[in-house]
Amino acid sequence: MQRQPGKGCHGTVDLLSAKPPVRMVARVTPTPSLRYFGPGAAGEVVEEVIDKIMQSGAIPSTINLGGTYEPAFVITVLRHLALHWSSAPPSRQQTRRRSVARIHVVHDFDDVVSIIAGESKDLDFQQNMETWMVENESEGGYGALIPDSATDWLRVGTLLGIKQADGNAWGVGIVRRLANGPNNQRYVGIQTLAKGGARVKLFGSGPKAGAGGGEDAVLLPSSSADSTGSGELSLLMRLGTFSPKQSLQMRAYERDYLLVPKQLVEGGQDFDMAKFRVLSRAS
Repeated sequence: MQRQPGKGCHGTVDLLSAKPPVRMVARVTPTPSLRYFGPGAAGEVVEEVIDKIMQSGAIPSTINLGGTYEPAFVITVLRHLALHWSSAPPSRQQTRRRSVARIHVVHDFDDVVSIIAGESKDLDFQQNMETWMVENESEGGYGALIPDSATDWLRVGTLLGIKQADGNAWGVGIVRRLANGPNNQRYVGIQTLAKGGARVKLFGSGPKAGAGGGEDAVLLPSSSADSTGSGELSLLMRLGTFSPKQSLQMRAYERDYLLVPKQLVEGGQDFDMAKFRVLSRAS
């Protein structure tokens, strides 16, 4: 962060203004309270690290990631950082429309699974469901205003079950942004992860697979699995269920399927969302 514009400083913030930081897309009028900020030379360093990993096939010993990770996975993350730390980061892909509507919201993994599965009778609506006023929406989510005194459970990364007040189907979303709004309200930015879903059961894939009641999960409608039992699918699971080295057995629609882990797509306070390959129908 610095007082003057410069290379690697792609954003601005006025320390005396209530407005949030913004991208520097054009020349701005300098003031004593204006600051320029950005990743500095970090983007260039990331590009150099990517080149080293690709040439050697290994992560440099000087980099401590706090664990052991596959080079291909690390490169994916570094490329994401390099893109967003560049002087021309990606812009919003979907048009945001002004809206005056209401959405019903539930949180906590168990309640989200129950509402997606149509088991609304198991929920105490007085305590677990809230109604938020939508300020804007797009194909990918909502922006809503809620009282600042409410929802002490709300955090960036919180899993939500979402349904438009006049709609029929519940979907799955995640809180991406929180900010102070007008009149003692909070602005909540929500990304829609999926519209709808089906409740399934997950079991270990060992000799005792299928024993016990299994773990609840939601099969998301983005699944590309086909009728032959091959392809990929996406699952919303309880936190800690996903392991990149452990296959799972899924019971869905009175059939069992063997799942091989492919990628952890999202992780939150109480959930994992991951992609799996369906090798074959489990015996």
